[in-house]
Amino acid sequence: MTYEIWLGMNIMWEIALSFLSYILIAAIIWLAISFVTYQKKASWLVAFKSTFIIGLIVTVIAFFTLPTLTLSSFRDMNYWLDWATLTLMACGVGAVVFGFIWPFMALKKTPRPSTSASNDPLLSD
Repeated sequence: MTYEIWLGMNIMWEIALSFLSYILIAAIIWLAISFVTYQKKASWLVAFKSTFIIGLIVTVIAFFTLPTLTLSSFRDMNYWLDWATLTLMACGVGAVVFGFIWPFMALKKTPRPSTSASNDPLLSD
């Protein structure tokens, strides 16, 4: 049993290594987006719930579509490790979507300061 887990982890590691440049580019883009969001003092916690729901929906969709995208089917999944791998891959897709959408949702849900003339001390009576 431990051999199968070790083999699955090695396979995932080798796949990740083959896409390392894309992973690094995505990480840099995410850091830049998060830095801009942090600089604008966005409401991260206000956006958490709605972003989490979006990530959860994407996770469920990924769970049902990943076998087809990997040229497989649910019929081919005979072993518990297949189900564990599918579940973790779907959670990974959901986590990535959550991570990239959260800064944008935080910016969207941040209240903007009022720009009316009544708040300007130079224009008030």
